[in-house]
Order: sequence, then structure tokens, then C-alpha cells
Amino acid sequence: LLLLLANQPVFTQFSPKQHLSYGRHISAAAEPALPGVTSPLSLAGPTEDDLKETRYLEDMLIRMEVFESGEGMMLRSSTLLFLQTLACEWIREIALIKSIPSHVAETVGGKIFAFGSYRLGVNSRGADVDAVLVSPRFVERHEFFEQFPARLKEHPDCSELHAVSDAFVPVIKMTFRSVDIDLLFAKLDLPTIPDDIDLRANTETLLRNMDEQCVRSINGCRVTDEILHQVPNPENFRVALKVIRIWAKKRGIYSNAMGFLGGVSWAILLARIAQLYPNAAPNVLIMRFFYVLTRWDWPKPVELCELTPPNLHFPEWDPRTNLKDKYHLMPIITPVYPRQNSTYNVSHSTKQVILDELERGRQITSDILFKRKTWEDLLQSKNFFESYKHFVIVIASSDTAELHLDFHGLVESQLRKLVLSFEQNGAIARAHVNTKSYGRSSDSDPQHVSKWIIGIMFRKIADAGKKLNVDLTYDISNFIKQINSMTASSQLHLNVEYSRPKGLMQFLPKSEHPLLIRKHASKAGGADKQSAQQSKPPQPSRQSSAQAAASGDDSPSSSSAQAQSKRPHSPTAVVSAVDAANSASVESAATTDSVGPDGDTDVGAQAAKRPALSLDAEAS
Repeated sequence: LLLLLANQPVFTQFSPKQHLSYGRHISAAAEPALPGVTSPLSLAGPTEDDLKETRYLEDMLIRMEVFESGEGMMLRSSTLLFLQTLACEWIREIALIKSIPSHVAETVGGKIFAFGSYRLGVNSRGADVDAVLVSPRFVERHEFFEQFPARLKEHPDCSELHAVSDAFVPVIKMTFRSVDIDLLFAKLDLPTIPDDIDLRANTETLLRNMDEQCVRSINGCRVTDEILHQVPNPENFRVALKVIRIWAKKRGIYSNAMGFLGGVSWAILLARIAQLYPNAAPNVLIMRFFYVLTRWDWPKPVELCELTPPNLHFPEWDPRTNLKDKYHLMPIITPVYPRQNSTYNVSHSTKQVILDELERGRQITSDILFKRKTWEDLLQSKNFFESYKHFVIVIASSDTAELHLDFHGLVESQLRKLVLSFEQNGAIARAHVNTKSYGRSSDSDPQHVSKWIIGIMFRKIADAGKKLNVDLTYDISNFIKQINSMTASSQLHLNVEYSRPKGLMQFLPKSEHPLLIRKHASKAGGADKQSAQQSKPPQPSRQSSAQAAASGDDSPSSSSAQAQSKRPHSPTAVVSAVDAANSASVESAATTDSVGPDGDTDVGAQAAKRPALSLDAEAS
């Protein structure tokens, strides 16, 4: 049943055609016999020690109880199968309404395909399931998002349903039979959907007459299938991928929305390693993963296969023709048409954090090889708060639980833009958002609240007697105005505040306090600090707030409807949403922070009206 639902492809070896990549040509005589854009680096099989280590890894994964049990997998499978039955009934009714003969309407079909971690077989316990409903040509997207949710809400097993039809990838989010599901929609240019349809076959026919939203929706499934097809040994790949996913989550670098890498990107990276070492055991794949990627020549792209584009005209990732693609920092390319960079959100800061963690992984796996460390050492959780002296806290709250579900997602999706804005300030070496969000920390907090914490690392100044003024007012004010312009609701509240490590307890739940009590590692972790100073070249000083507002494409609007007044809830709060009455007349004066030679900051002058970042003057 699981295999039927997942529609797993047959894993075959193939010989790609001539390889052409950025002017580099490989003749037919040099073609690799296995999947991949190059020949394998090693065909060595597992040793007895490798098999022993693999058994240990598998036992460790079972002990950790991170991944879904057999019962949980069956629940997900049966739930998706039931949803498919509901969808087919609804599609049949649409067909009858549109005067399609009843004998034809009975056979038009419709199919739900799972994708992502569930389809790969590496989903975490209790994780949501990504799926796409594929329909015949006569079903319109607006019908799916307007009518199908109403049908779902009639069912007693459905809860927490909300449709997001205007998203980049439109989705219906729901909980069905206790399973969290993200359901996408794509219609094919076919009168019926056969039960045995293969979404990998005949790309040109499949995607013809599709709009870009449908292509994005269906490509999640096609990418997952192709990743598995490109891997020489899927079972070894799955074991290794489970470890890599745990590692990335424990180390705080698993989040596409926040500028790190998502599940697809990590899977593609490991699949490339599996191509280079096709016969390797999982433990070797993991070790080679860290070894190869710490030496990868970024921004050289990671690709699994060469594609022959069909006679279609969807936009693709191509740095030779698309200027914006040329500036992507860590391109990891999806293996189906139209090719996309799955890591377009990566920034200078997040790239350096990822590289630091890859280097740590390389060192630990090297020690594992010589029995100096264990796999548990690799998977230790990162204490985010040990690495920084300065923190910006973004606080989003809502008047109702239903509103907060959407507002949480909106703010989280925009945090990387605030980080990018901070990175443009030449005094900031790194702006690192913690991928974990936090809820209420005390009874005084709103009932529905989410908090995100950004660690700030300032650059050292060569001249010991000199201090540099740092102005973050524009960045934060602009971020708040952008969020307010997307909501314009008096029931949604956004604050941004500053804290030193000793003040973070007021923002975090008690369960996190032990992390703060630990001694601050070497006053913000010397090694991390040094690597951050090298993460990007020095940049010119930031233009003034007034200049930025006048020249930037993303300058905030002055419309009073876009800015809701929200006041900080503590005397040390430093940033709040701009008052609607004041939003049209914000002064260009701003709070500035002074950065000393050791990267510490002191308070500068503060504007009277403008929301400003004000640091603790006495903090060392």
C-alpha cells in the first residue's frame, strides 16, 4: 500500500548523453555508467567495519525515536488514500456540474501524490505530509481553493484547515485524522487522470499548457522521484539522509524559509555524494558528505544530472542568461525541468553558518573514524546563545489562535529579509536568525505569541581607539512597515527588541534558561567570531535612512493603514511598530550604536519619534 501510494519509481542505472556544463564538454567515451554528471570517485564497497558502523547508526536512529513508526506510516498512508477518495468524488461532481456525461464523469479520476520527506521515506515522527492533488483539465484552481475546503470541513476528522490561495505555491493546510497535511493542486492538460500516471515520464506532454503555479506545485513530487532515481542505492541513501536531517536540525541549519537549507536541498547534496561513492555504506556516505562539501568550490552548482530542455518556455535557473542567478551563493539545482535553485534564500551570514557546521561535521566524523568521538557527538544540539553577545528579538502576537497561525507564518517567511538588510551594514559581520521560534515566557505575554531571536556579531575595528556608529533604525522600521503593509489589521501586533545575553531570560520560556546559564563561550566563541569576520568582504557605510527611503525600491509606504501602533511591553524595549499618526512623518534622525575595537557596542543618540535600536550602555 505504501509503495502504491508513493508510486515509487524503478531504480535503474542509465548512461547520460554528452555532458555540457558551462563550456566544459565530456566526450561520449568518458560518460559515467552510473547516475551523475561526472564519474564516481570510488567504487569501493563496504568493509566489515562499515557494516558494523551502519548497524550502529540504524540502532541509534531507533533509540532516538525521531522517525515515524510503522503504525504512523500506515496512518499517513490510509489518510492520504481517504483524501484521494474524497477528492475524486468532488472532481466527479464538478464534472457533472459542467455537463460532462455521467458515464464519463465516473472515470475522470484524480490522484494524490505525496512528496518530500514522506515520499523519500525519512519523515520525522509527527511531521506534516506534503502532497499534491492532480486533476483533469476541467477543474480550475479557484474551484479547488474555494469549494474543496468546504467539503473537507464537513468531515469530522478535519480540523485547523485554512487555504492560502495567494501564496507563491498555493496550499491548503489542515489536520486530518491527527495528520498534518499540506495539500497543493495541479491540473494536467488531460481529460482524465489514469491510475498509473507517471509524473516523471514525458515532461513536455505533462507540463504543456500548465501555468507556473501548477508547475511549481507538481514539481515537488517530480523532484523527489528524480532524486530517488538518481541514487544508486536508495536504502543506504535513506539511512544516511536520516542522520544528515537530524544533524542539520540539531545544529539549527534546517530551514529554507530562514535562509538555510530545506529538506530537498539536503537530499540533493547527499544524493550527489551517493553518486560519487555509489557502493559506499551509510557511514561512509556521511563522512564523504562532510569531506566533499567542506572543499566544494562555491558558488559552483551542485547538480545531479544533465537535462535536455523540452520545447517549453518556463523560466529556469541559468546564471549565463539570468543576472540574479549569477549572484546565488550556494546553488543546489533541482534535477527536473524547469531547473530551479533550491537555495536561493541563502545569504552571506547563513552561508558562513552552514560552512562552519560542515567543517565541524568533517572534524567530528574524522575523529569517529579513529574512534576518538562517536556519532552522538556529531548530533549534539547547538547552543545558539553561546555564539553571540547581541540579540534582536522579533515578537509577533495576535488576538486569536486562528489569526496567529497565519501571522506566525508570514513573519517567519520575512525574517530573512531583515537579516539581508542587516548584512548591508558594513559594521555587521554576521546576522544569524535562530531557526527555533518561542512562545510565551511569562503570564504577562500575550496568549498567542511567537518570538524569533537574531544573533548579531559586529566586526572588529583595527584602530583600537576608534568607535564606529551603527544605525539599525531604518532596517527595523522598514521591516515592520513591510509586515504591516501585508496585514493592516489591528488584531496583529509586531514588536522588535534588543537584548544582551543576560536579558534574554525575559523573552524565553523556562525550559530554555539552562542554555543561558551556561558560561558564555569565550565571550561569543572566538572561532565562530573569526570565521564570521571573513564571511563577506567589508562593505561601504550604509546610506542614511532618508537616502535609503528616497532611493530604495523597498522603501516603506507612508500610508497610515499600513502601520499599526504596538508598544513595547518592557522599559528596555527598543523597537515597536510605527504609530499610524507618525508613519508619514518619520524623521531621518536615528539611534546609533557605537562599536568598539572588540566588536562591543555602546548607546548613541536616540530620535524622539522614530523606532530605534538602543543598546545597553553599560554592557561590556
